[in-house]
Amino acid sequence: MEYREFIEEVKGQLKELAGGELRIKVQRVQKNNGVCLDGISIWREGENVSPTIYLDPFYENYQKGESVSEIVSQILETYERYRIEKPVDPKFFCDFSNIRERIMCKVINYEKNCEFLKQIPHLRYLDLAVVFYCVVQDERIGRGTILIHNNHLKFWNVTIKEIAEIAKRNTIRKCPHELLNMIEVITQGMSDEDEKIFVQDMTEQEEERMPMYVLTNGEKNLGAVCVVYDSILEDVGKALGEDYYVLPSSIHECIIVPKREGIDPSELKAIVREVNETQVQPEEVLSDEIYQYERRYHRLSMVLESEEEYPFFEAEIVL
Repeated sequence: MEYREFIEEVKGQLKELAGGELRIKVQRVQKNNGVCLDGISIWREGENVSPTIYLDPFYENYQKGESVSEIVSQILETYERYRIEKPVDPKFFCDFSNIRERIMCKVINYEKNCEFLKQIPHLRYLDLAVVFYCVVQDERIGRGTILIHNNHLKFWNVTIKEIAEIAKRNTIRKCPHELLNMIEVITQGMSDEDEKIFVQDMTEQEEERMPMYVLTNGEKNLGAVCVVYDSILEDVGKALGEDYYVLPSSIHECIIVPKREGIDPSELKAIVREVNETQVQPEEVLSDEIYQYERRYHRLSMVLESEEEYPFFEAEIVL
């Protein structure tokens, strides 16, 4: 069964099981980097908010041998687990004073999202874009986010400069940065014996040649936004005592490599591109480029193989 046929079959079986009790809607959801996923939403009478259940992983399970009826049962179980029975008052989001302290910012790739960004208030920075979102919290489903669009600013009568200032303050206050040694990150969760073996394998020569650190936030979520804060980049420089390269590992974190003799930027760029292609989910890729931070000038810049790559970029820290 092809993917579109699968979606129609799932939808049909859900309607048959529901017997008119449930409203069911399938829609395409635009994610980061142009990734679009099919999501299904289910409502009972009196509910005005429903979690979106993405169908792509269920189709993968179908291809591995699961029946459609088993998948439909799993979807219904997911809906029942996360359904919000109490209606959500839409007026809450309409009043800017209610959400002012919930507004945060994150970074995404500009070129991969240039069409989508026409609908989104943003600040362009190097090959990235700073965008804004509202954090929502529910006792049952936990933490979620709502991306802020241009029409939200118009409705609230708020400028992009004002929203950026609010997001800047909230993000750095509520999600302070962390600079972690790469070895510590990798060995988290290992047994004492496995950790000992791993550390022994990391010879002193390798560590001295290319020590690595992870820059993120305390939640390890959307932590790559740290790179647009000069105060954070300055703190990292002070901790290292030298200039450094920034490798965008994903939208959640960056890898920090001290800028030392013998470290080849083209090698670092190749690592980033290989990891993006093989290890990072498409919607979580941040950039294929790498950056360098010069402490003396408080400047983050792209490391380019030629000036023709990005001839129009002359950027300062935006936050």
